[in-house]
Amino acid sequence: MLLTGAADSSHEVSRRALRLPRVFARPAFVLAAALAIHAMGRVSATCAPSRFDSFVYSVAAYRFYDPQATAADLVPDKPAGQPCLTGWMYRVMPAPPSRLTLLPLDSAFLLAGYALFWLLARGLADRTAAAAGMLFLVLGINAYNTLYEDVAGLNVNEIYLLAPMLLAVWAHLAVQRPAWRGLLRGVGLGLALSVKQSAVGLAVVLVVCGLLRAAEEGRVRDIWRGVAWSAFGMAVVWVPPAVLLYVRGWLGPHLADLASRSGEYVELAWPRGWHGYRFAPVAATAWWAIVGLVLGTSCRTPTESRGRQLPLEHDAARLAWLWLAVEVTLLWLMTRRSGHYHQQVVAPAALLAVIGMARMARLTAFMSLRQRLRARYLAACVTVVLVLVALMPFTAEIWRRVPGFSYDEEVRTFAAWLADWSPRSLAPHWQGR
Repeated sequence: MLLTGAADSSHEVSRRALRLPRVFARPAFVLAAALAIHAMGRVSATCAPSRFDSFVYSVAAYRFYDPQATAADLVPDKPAGQPCLTGWMYRVMPAPPSRLTLLPLDSAFLLAGYALFWLLARGLADRTAAAAGMLFLVLGINAYNTLYEDVAGLNVNEIYLLAPMLLAVWAHLAVQRPAWRGLLRGVGLGLALSVKQSAVGLAVVLVVCGLLRAAEEGRVRDIWRGVAWSAFGMAVVWVPPAVLLYVRGWLGPHLADLASRSGEYVELAWPRGWHGYRFAPVAATAWWAIVGLVLGTSCRTPTESRGRQLPLEHDAARLAWLWLAVEVTLLWLMTRRSGHYHQQVVAPAALLAVIGMARMARLTAFMSLRQRLRARYLAACVTVVLVLVALMPFTAEIWRRVPGFSYDEEVRTFAAWLADWSPRSLAPHWQGR
């Protein structure tokens, strides 16, 4: 009896210990942490010492809906989608115009991206893994707006890319009806491409993955139906701003600028200033992506060995690895080294991390209690250490920046930029970034 009681007590203690890491990974806890990091990240982006890019895109947005503006007021090397999406805020907000006018919209686009990532992650894993993956996403996006002196993280292109790119990925992977899948995928890609040309990388990935999935399922002929619906979705996004640009006489000059300037900062050579330490904000994400890769290639759970692996996970892993490879390649080819360019590697890496956690959970489910306990504690400890690698300098940098912020200076500087605004005169500044 005494031995039985001791065994029961030990068993209960083990179960409590097994649940301990889950306390800190409960969706409510992780969601609160993610929102806190998001808020700190927006504050840090506002107070960044380098504000060049954010002033460029904010002033361009203000000028977009100015009746006195001309085609020369458009940023010459970027599509007009971002000022079209954001400039109306200056016409409805009563406060003096500044970069801060766009802060609510800037934050709303990020929050929409987080929500889409949650929907996608929940289709791949349980709530705990999905919440942890979303935390990695939020930390990576906002850390890249904070940790480097060359970052102007407020109202930059990458902020408005996250939601439409994840919309396209979610539609491609999770929407079952072909028409809706193609339409939503096209809307997402159309919005992303209207913000920045680099979204063409994701478009190529989706085409390749769509062809591979159609070939595996023996329905290659149906691929044109999806392409047609995607093209229609892109047209839904592109036609209204194109008509607006045409009516104002801006469409021709703008397309000519894009044709001549889009490849200006791409160089097919070994990159100068390739800094590996800049991947520190995604260290924890990379850890789980590697875990998922190892478990997916060298380990098989009893469920997987019987051939009952979910097709969604297979498709998502293939898409995410290709997407990550494309984003790293684009980052490698860029001649400019601004830290916020790294944000585009975060979403595919976080998606791979969720897949890694899902595979780990399935593997440990078939272990003994002691083995499960050891595996989960080891994974949790490595994750916490790597998260702290990004979180500690992130919070320290915020506290360093905030005391130097001045709202009056923001308003004055914006007015000075507006008075001297000519995007083409900023070319020497762009050359150095």
